[in-house]
Amino acid sequence: LNLQEVLDNCYFSYIPGEIPKPCDSGHIFVRMLRDKMQINECRLVDIAQLDETFIVKGRPLILVDDFVGSGEQCIKAWMDENSNGFSISRYVESGNIVIYAPLLMTQHGFSRIVNNCHGLKLCPTHVIGPEYNIFDPNCIFWHYNDVPKEKVYQFIINKSKQLNWYPKKDYISYKGFHELGLALSFHHGTPDATLPIFWACEPNWNYLFQRSYNRG
Repeated sequence: LNLQEVLDNCYFSYIPGEIPKPCDSGHIFVRMLRDKMQINECRLVDIAQLDETFIVKGRPLILVDDFVGSGEQCIKAWMDENSNGFSISRYVESGNIVIYAPLLMTQHGFSRIVNNCHGLKLCPTHVIGPEYNIFDPNCIFWHYNDVPKEKVYQFIINKSKQLNWYPKKDYISYKGFHELGLALSFHHGTPDATLPIFWACEPNWNYLFQRSYNRG
């Protein structure tokens, strides 16, 4: 089989947010599959609408996404039944293949998904480890900057206190969700695994990146 024959034999969807919303980032990548890769719309499915009639042996389901930090959304979506009583895990139990293919995934999220979503095949484009955590002494950030780590850490802590994000606000630490300490962003949004000082919308604070979506 060539690539096109493989793609024509697959279904495509996305991991919904913990509280599914029409603006979930996964929609962006499903639309790109249609527009950039010319995937027929009949192959693009909505997890919320899946039911028993969808189960067809030999039809892999490929889930696309931009970023996986803690893996929390995937773990929840894996087991949660939709209004039709159907779940992603049931598709695997029926003998089919489900592949999760995000662009970027942390090693932390990778490990959590492997331990909690048995049977799900992970195929991220890039996996990043603690070397991308700015609070890790071996973070690649420090390879290109001579600023003392302690000075940067203290700055982050002081600003986080001013923003009421220290030690944490609700479920997010001043180091980001699951304390992943990341410093990255996409043109369509910034994950909550990044430092809140980059995106926190608080009085008297000009954030660097605007978060266009929020965790439910």
